[in-house]
Amino acid sequence: MSKQTNFSLKLYFSIVSLVAIVASALSLSVYYRHTTIDQLIGIEERNYVSLSRTIANTLFPKYGDFLRLAETLPQSQLVKNALSRQLHNDVEGIVKGLPILKVNIFDTRGKILFSTDPSQTGTVKPSDYPGSQVALSGEVVSVISERDKFRGIDGGEIYDRTLLSSYLPIYAEQDNSIIGVFEIYTDITDRIEEVKHRQLEVSVAVLAVLSLLYLVQLLFVIRADRILTLQQREHKQATELSSRLGRLLDKSVNEIYIFDAASLRFTHVNQGASDNLGYSAEEMDLSLIHI
Repeated sequence: MSKQTNFSLKLYFSIVSLVAIVASALSLSVYYRHTTIDQLIGIEERNYVSLSRTIANTLFPKYGDFLRLAETLPQSQLVKNALSRQLHNDVEGIVKGLPILKVNIFDTRGKILFSTDPSQTGTVKPSDYPGSQVALSGEVVSVISERDKFRGIDGGEIYDRTLLSSYLPIYAEQDNSIIGVFEIYTDITDRIEEVKHRQLEVSVAVLAVLSLLYLVQLLFVIRADRILTLQQREHKQATELSSRLGRLLDKSVNEIYIFDAASLRFTHVNQGASDNLGYSAEEMDLSLIHI
């Protein structure tokens, strides 16, 4: 006969509750991080929509003809062109004081007509370049990336930064058609670190609240576990007492009959009664009326 294992309410509650607490804390932490970063991206995109309009309204009247000419010029001429260098200085002046590291202007074919990084001016992005293609459909899209090294507008290099690249459509004043794409790179390292710090604070707060709730519930479970243990002990003692009584009755040489008063059926017949009447215990499953 296999040994019956006692159910430990406290043990099962502790295991399930701890798993639930950890899972809940992790889920809330991840949800907070994703929500906060999405909000951050949304704010940045709205800011850059306004910034791109400012750049377009400020620079396109002055450099519109040059940018249209740039679509046909080779990279070597674009980089050396005096207007390209002047455009660089004007863009740098507009974004001065902002955490913007690079600004690119694409045409509808993916050619970079202007870049604050001269090495990219005149290059052509692949036709499936994701950001510019989405922007050409009229949408604003942003992508977060980790960069080991990146060149800023001033030509200096920065290291180990988190960047947000946003792609915004450029609209023509005449018919509001899309004539190009702005690509703006922003350093959001400090903001991401702040999000991580707040995420840690939220995780600790959630764990503290859930742990307090766990302790309160554990007190009730410990009390319930003691009650169940006491009931199990009492039931075991009653079962053992009933078993001993049954063995005593069976060993008695006297005939002993125990029956239910309501149904008039035997609940126990000892061996002496069975031997005297000539019926087994199973055959004695009869009402007293029949007897």
